[in-house]
Amino acid sequence: MRTLPCLLLALSSLIALPLQAAPLSGLVVAVADGDTLTLKTPDAQLIVRLAAIDAPEASPRGQTQAHSAQSRDGLVALALGRIARLEGEEVDGWGRRVGRVTVDGQDVGLALVTAGHAWVHPLYVRRLSAGTASRYRAAEQAARSARRGLWSASSPVAPWVWRRTHQ
Repeated sequence: MRTLPCLLLALSSLIALPLQAAPLSGLVVAVADGDTLTLKTPDAQLIVRLAAIDAPEASPRGQTQAHSAQSRDGLVALALGRIARLEGEEVDGWGRRVGRVTVDGQDVGLALVTAGHAWVHPLYVRRLSAGTASRYRAAEQAARSARRGLWSASSPVAPWVWRRTHQ
């Protein structure tokens, strides 16, 4: 008779585990800015925010942060018109899916950071695995040291700071 309670306990612990959704694949049909794209899957069209990074802002009200156009162009070059894979099921406050995006096996967010087109967001990078977060931080440090992209400016302002004074 002890088997039934043990079985129920084991089943209840499985039910409580978070289920990881299978990665989605689709065509990147639009790029809004340096960290947001539109992914068309067979079932839906999703606005996707790249996880763990923050790119210079391009405000629809005409206020743009330095390097925003180059950042957007970097994402266009990496992903627009290509098949991408989205890993992550989080949805942000604006209804966008948030996740890591890969194209041909290349982590798009990491590539943007490496090229100096985006910052690693100090809060959201913690949501990545320790190894992935470490690669993102190392890529940002290398871009800073080499003064690539936005790091070529004398005092680049992080988007989360820029937004406080411009929105």
